[in-house]
Amino acid sequence: MDIFLKNKSAVVAITVLLLGFLLYSVLMSPADTAPGQTVADNPGEDLVAVAAELSSITFRQDVFQSAGYRSLVDWSVAIPSEPAGRPNPFETIGRD
Repeated sequence: MDIFLKNKSAVVAITVLLLGFLLYSVLMSPADTAPGQTVADNPGEDLVAVAAELSSITFRQDVFQSAGYRSLVDWSVAIPSEPAGRPNPFETIGRD
């Protein structure tokens, strides 16, 4: 209790700030939408816009003809084949 009395002004300031933020968030949020939702006039309109942007992308094919690309080396390792597991992995062991 002593801590609150010593820091009375700080406690009051924090309380006022929290109440101010709470009031701001309640009064300024749209009432007809849930948090995280946006109102769209035409559902799917954003997908159409993204599809239009993606369809305009072109790739330069001359990159694959450059000396830098042709000098690349494939360092991948072949994965050896492993024996197949049980026919039904969820069956009780011993009843295969």
